[in-house]
Amino acid sequence: TQMAELEVQRCVIREDCPVLIQCGTIYRPLTLKRGRKQRVGRLTFLPDAAFGHAYGSCFEVHSQQLKPVHVVSKESGTTGVSSGEDNRGIFDDGKSQLLSHQDISKMKEEGASGKEIVESMTEHSTSFKERTKFSQEKYLTKKTKKHLPVVKIMECSTRNLCKMHYLRGPSKICHIRMDTIAQLCLLANVHAQTNVVVMETCQGLVTGACLERMGGFGNLVQVFFGDFPVRTALDNFGHLSKEDHSILLEYPLHRIGALLSRDEESVTCQGTTGSP
Repeated sequence: TQMAELEVQRCVIREDCPVLIQCGTIYRPLTLKRGRKQRVGRLTFLPDAAFGHAYGSCFEVHSQQLKPVHVVSKESGTTGVSSGEDNRGIFDDGKSQLLSHQDISKMKEEGASGKEIVESMTEHSTSFKERTKFSQEKYLTKKTKKHLPVVKIMECSTRNLCKMHYLRGPSKICHIRMDTIAQLCLLANVHAQTNVVVMETCQGLVTGACLERMGGFGNLVQVFFGDFPVRTALDNFGHLSKEDHSILLEYPLHRIGALLSRDEESVTCQGTTGSP
């Protein structure tokens, strides 16, 4: 029973636990604290309402407060709505929307949700039914992005962090994808109670993936080029415990020759510095 409770706790958002927050195409690793405002992109919110919800939950930001929301695909907003064959009769002159800015602002002041505002704008658009299905979906996407700000709180797993770094700058991680990392770990037979040597130039992303698979059991030696190992991506693996980091050792590439000469003083691996 205790193990089951611990497993449930690992699957929910908790205070002081590192998480990865997605807002559109923006990803940001954060540590949530009760009563402390967080900022992602242009959104500012209090994370208190997110605690206790499962990882992967989506929340609408309303008056800097989080409200659980079920994200519905944009196709569902056009279900049952008639559409036109083309957009040749539609002109972007601003006259097709019957709701004014004052009306929308009043709805926000009265506490209307972003979903209700988007639905109202759709109903008061004289050209919405004349648009093609594709055009209707684009319209809903644009209005949802503006009036329904949604954040998704995810676990700092290898999959999510790989996606974040790939979107930020794929060249910095050698354009490596999650499926490639999975193949590397599989073919190298990386698991607990094994001795693994890693040399990479992906800012520590592959090293973090190996640490996650090994679970704090075994030995992981990171061979690096230069004066110190680059672990920019590894720093975002905040879900790894001290026990997970305790198996990580480092060894400089320019001292590999000492292995052939069997120089015991040079062969000694160094423990990690700055591990949590």
